[in-house]
Amino acid sequence: MKYCIGIDIGGTKTECTVFSTTLDHTDLTPVHSKRFLTIKDSSYGVYLDQLHLELRPMLEKYPAMAVGVGVPGSLDYLRERMIAGGTKILINQPLRLDLATLLKLPVTLENDANCFALAEAYLGVGKKHAIEKNREPREFSSLGLILGTGLGGGLLLQGQLWRGSFNAAAEIGHSFLEQSLRDCYCKQNGCAELFLSGTGFEDQYEQINGARISAVKILKQAEAGDDIAQQAITQYRNRLAHFLANLNNILDLDYYVFGGGLSLAKPLLSGIEELVYPKLFSPASRPLFYGHSLGDSAGVYGAALCALQKTS
Repeated sequence: MKYCIGIDIGGTKTECTVFSTTLDHTDLTPVHSKRFLTIKDSSYGVYLDQLHLELRPMLEKYPAMAVGVGVPGSLDYLRERMIAGGTKILINQPLRLDLATLLKLPVTLENDANCFALAEAYLGVGKKHAIEKNREPREFSSLGLILGTGLGGGLLLQGQLWRGSFNAAAEIGHSFLEQSLRDCYCKQNGCAELFLSGTGFEDQYEQINGARISAVKILKQAEAGDDIAQQAITQYRNRLAHFLANLNNILDLDYYVFGGGLSLAKPLLSGIEELVYPKLFSPASRPLFYGHSLGDSAGVYGAALCALQKTS
């Protein structure tokens, strides 16, 4: 039996999962998983020690051949470091090299949204999409969007991750959507993340109502018939439709996959194609829109896939 490990480092939690894999790496089966809090206020050294402590017993029981790590930020692939993102303790730190040294294994570092997009394309909704079309997953182009605390994207062109000429492709959360009342943490104004993330959804409700409540409560109030909550949902859907139409007029993809906490909210995403299609320039362009199928563990699947692709 061959094993590999996928690690998904999020802004609030870290998930480590051991997978058994087939010889051709076309399937991954989780055999052991562990989650722990990502303490953003600690130091890099403390976090690295914590991660090593969690991984050691896993490797003793399941001798993995490789480890993949998904990180919440932009990467410098030459220096193998995260260079921007919300989890500050990882910025400009040699995480890949340090883990490889500690574990004595090949370690691959990848952006978390790329991990999500890759996993869904080959093991999740993309696999189902390909079966329905009687084709292979590698024949399709897609974008994975993470609608969570922030807004991240992972782009696949004909089944291959597209990182761009400078490894900065699909930073969709920091493309301009419309003028915003406050600047983004990236110091720009009008970033899509300010409107389409979970935090952005709550911000928009607060602007309408004057009081701040969680996204979950907004959705519950809307379900109960609250006009202001329903207005916030309508506003969100319209912005998302404009955003997706802009993306597709540039990319013309086969399908999009939604992940992150907001992707579970049907009132926000259900039937979104009905708002997107009239905004597309070409009437022939009809991309499909899917919710994720791998749950919030898509990141660890994708991280493991990245590691296997590097070692195969």
